[in-house]
Amino acid sequence: NGGAGDTAAGEDDPTSTPLGQTPALELTKGLDTSGVSTPVAVDNVLTYTFDVENTGNVVLDGVAPVDTMNLGADGSGASVSLTTGPTLVAASDLNSNGLLDVNETFQYTATFVLTQAAIDAGGVLNTAVSTGDPVASNGDPLTGVGPVSDTSDNDTAADGVDGADATPGDGTDNDNPTVLALAPTPELNTGKGAVVGAVKADGTFDVTYTITVENTGNVTLDALTLVDNLTAADQLGSTFNNVVSQPVVSGATATGSTAPAQTTSYDGTNDLIGTGGVLVVGDSYTVVFAVNVDPNAVNAPATLDNTAVAVGRDPVGVLVGDASDTDTAPDGSPDGTANEGGEGTGVPTVITPPATDPMLALVKTSSVNDGGDGSVDADDTITYSYVVSNTGNVTLNDVAVAESAADFTGTGTLPVP
Repeated sequence: NGGAGDTAAGEDDPTSTPLGQTPALELTKGLDTSGVSTPVAVDNVLTYTFDVENTGNVVLDGVAPVDTMNLGADGSGASVSLTTGPTLVAASDLNSNGLLDVNETFQYTATFVLTQAAIDAGGVLNTAVSTGDPVASNGDPLTGVGPVSDTSDNDTAADGVDGADATPGDGTDNDNPTVLALAPTPELNTGKGAVVGAVKADGTFDVTYTITVENTGNVTLDALTLVDNLTAADQLGSTFNNVVSQPVVSGATATGSTAPAQTTSYDGTNDLIGTGGVLVVGDSYTVVFAVNVDPNAVNAPATLDNTAVAVGRDPVGVLVGDASDTDTAPDGSPDGTANEGGEGTGVPTVITPPATDPMLALVKTSSVNDGGDGSVDADDTITYSYVVSNTGNVTLNDVAVAESAADFTGTGTLPVP
């Protein structure tokens, strides 16, 4: 009399209903920029936080995130790696079993130390992926259930837990990268010094100029130019005579820098350097040249001063310039003013003509013509000779020698040179 479902022996069997195993996880990534200075600089530290939450119904193993980072705020630059991590924060493994249990969240941290390449590229972009293998509570693999992965959602709150656009367990899948845009701060600082030589016989003098240009910004600069128009009316003007020695370029020796090419065609109005210059942050180049100046030229300016203008180009093509300050170094006293943009006046380098020192030396000698009789008699002739020497530092014109009757003690005629 067995009922439906009874066995032949008249016993009931249990009904087994398998429960679905649904592995799932969510990866959230935050960025802490408190280690970034203003302006941003090399060796500033970015700290990333990764939160991996088990949002499924099975235990997961091997969920450590793998991060992919590229230079540039758009990620178009070279691939780079995190400096450290991701490293598991031990306290986030609540039962210390090394497995991501259901509803548990593992937290990982990592750092990236900013490089010059990252700053020049304008930032970094990175995305992480976490993959978990379903396992039993004792860590044994589950058969018939494949691994699960999630691409990181950016956490704008930068705490790695509760971002404004990514909340672990919220069921969303933004899969958006973490982006850090770094603002470039291009800057040049230019110092110009002068050494004035002695006055020449023609009243002119030479001036040796030394110009040093330093990259005092936070990005690499190229397309370097350095113009010094000495003939301009507000510079040396008509007192500029000629170039005595062509510019000699030195410096730009840091790794990544390239010294500008030297020019042999500087004429007092054009560029002091050739092409090809690259200047990394903190590096500098120096240009030394000499010119001849005539302070007595027609329409000479009241003050003999001069300013050079240095220009460079940042990685995104923006030009930055600086009008020189009078100094022996680009960032020293007395001014150290940087980055007038090439349009400011800077602090002109003033030269003072060397003092003139006109001097004469006169040597007078005499000889007697005694007619050959060996004695000095009346009507014998005395011949006077005069040697006049210019012992000063300027040319003398209209030189003449005159005898003074007051100093002549002879009884003959006063000599007339």
